[in-house]
Amino acid sequence: MYLADTAAGTILRCRVDPVSGDLSRGPETIARLRDGEGGPDGKTVDAEGCLWVAVWGAGEVRRYHPDGHRLHTQTVPAPHPTSVRLPPDGDRVIVTTARHGVKTPTAASGAVLGFPAPVRGTAGCAWGGRR
Repeated sequence: MYLADTAAGTILRCRVDPVSGDLSRGPETIARLRDGEGGPDGKTVDAEGCLWVAVWGAGEVRRYHPDGHRLHTQTVPAPHPTSVRLPPDGDRVIVTTARHGVKTPTAASGAVLGFPAPVRGTAGCAWGGRR
């Protein structure tokens, strides 16, 4: 499980037991954005197990290896991307962006954007554990 702490600029990873849902190891920081780089926001995992993260305030989407090193950065024409999705049967990366409350929006602010995907996404799944 990945968590984005937008305010702190960190991406955390927790290992989840697939049967019980318990966190087997506490959160570990796998990536830390520097001051002025924006903050990690919405994210998804691709078919190769890599993490894609929309970076609020930076106008970009980043792809990270599971160990935390950055593999790719894609610039988007809006300063505040909010989330990213790679459909399992598609060939596009889908990115949502913010407009409300943005002091200097661009024409693409508030839009849903797409660009060619180098890899497919994963199908969604439901957790079958107990609360």
